[in-house]
Amino acid sequence: MKLLFLGDAQSSHFIRWVRFFAERGHEVHSWSAEPPKEELPGYRRLLPRLPGRVLGYLSLVSGLKREMAGLGPDLVNAHFVPNYGFIGALAGVRPLVITTWGSDVLISPKKSFLHRLRARYSLSKARLVTADSRSAAVEVLYLGVNKDRLLVRPMGVERPLLEEGSRRVLSPKETLTILSCRRLEKLYNVETFLRALARLKKRPNWRALIVGTGSRKQKLERLAARLGIANRVTFLGELSISDYRKVLLEADIYVSTALSDSTSVSLLEGMAAKLACLVTEVPGNAEWITVMENGLTFVPKDDEMLAFLIGKLLDDAGLRMRLGERAFEKVSTKAVWEDNMADVERAFSDLVKKHP
Repeated sequence: MKLLFLGDAQSSHFIRWVRFFAERGHEVHSWSAEPPKEELPGYRRLLPRLPGRVLGYLSLVSGLKREMAGLGPDLVNAHFVPNYGFIGALAGVRPLVITTWGSDVLISPKKSFLHRLRARYSLSKARLVTADSRSAAVEVLYLGVNKDRLLVRPMGVERPLLEEGSRRVLSPKETLTILSCRRLEKLYNVETFLRALARLKKRPNWRALIVGTGSRKQKLERLAARLGIANRVTFLGELSISDYRKVLLEADIYVSTALSDSTSVSLLEGMAAKLACLVTEVPGNAEWITVMENGLTFVPKDDEMLAFLIGKLLDDAGLRMRLGERAFEKVSTKAVWEDNMADVERAFSDLVKKHP
C-alpha cells in the first residue's frame, strides 16, 4: 500500500506508526508541520502560510489537496483530531483514517461547542477511526461515529521489552526507584508526584527519576528544591529507547499523576517491566489496573493519598513484587504492539480494497 501519514513528527506515537508500516514493506510518506526529532521514513515538511497554531494548520489545506492529488496515496492516516484530523477532513481525503490519541476526544471536544463541532466534523469524514481504549471509543461514538467504522486497539508494548520483562526476577531491595514517565505539562500534573514525595522525605529508602520534557520543567525543578527533595529527584529529560528501557527495568514503582488518560503507553511499559504501578483513578487506567490485583490507584491531585500508597509499597516488598508480576501477565496477553498493529494493518488493507 502507498500510505500517507499526517501528524506531529515530534511525537513518539506518530513515529512508531510510521516506522511500523515502513518496516512492513509499505510505501510510506510522513508529512508534518513539525520538524522530526529523528529520521523519519518519507518525511516531508508542511509549511504553514499563516501565523498562529489554528490559522497555521488551516493554511495547509489548499496545498495539501494539491500535493495529495499528485502523490495519489491509497490511504491517508491523520493523527490527532483537532489538527491533522481536521485538515485531512477539510482536504477531502478519500479514504481517510483518523487515529485518536486520547485527549483529542476525551478533553478537547468538551472545551466548547466549537471544539465539539470540529471534532464531529473531522470524524464524520473518516472511513475508519482508531482508538486505543474503551473510554476513548465511547467518546468517539458520542461524537457520531458508527460502531462499524471504529477499531479499538491499544498501541501496546514491543516484544523486545516484554521479553526483557519476562526475564526480570524481582527481589527485595534496600533503596527503591520510583519512576514518572509523563510529559512535563499541566495535564500530567507532576506537581502532585513531587508533593507526595516531599511527604516521604524522612524515609531513607527511595529515590525518584522523572523521564520526559515539557514546558513546566523549570517550574517542577524549582518546586522540588522548595520541597527539599531536589537531592533525591533526578530529571532525566528525554531518553533514547535503549536508555529508557534500561531505566524501566531497573526501577521498582511506576507513578502516573495524569488528570486524564486513554491507554497510556508508559503505563503499559511500566507493567511490562514488572513495576508496581500506581496511577490516577480515571477510566483509561481502570481498563488496565485492578486495585490490589495488579496495581493501585489514587484520586487525581491527592498527594496525601499518593504518599500513603507509595509508603505502603516501600514497606511491603511482597505486595510490590506481586503487583509487578500480575501487571506483566496482563500486559503480555492484551497489549503486544506488533499484534495490535497487525490488526490495524489488516483494517487499512480492507479499506483500500473497498476504495480502489
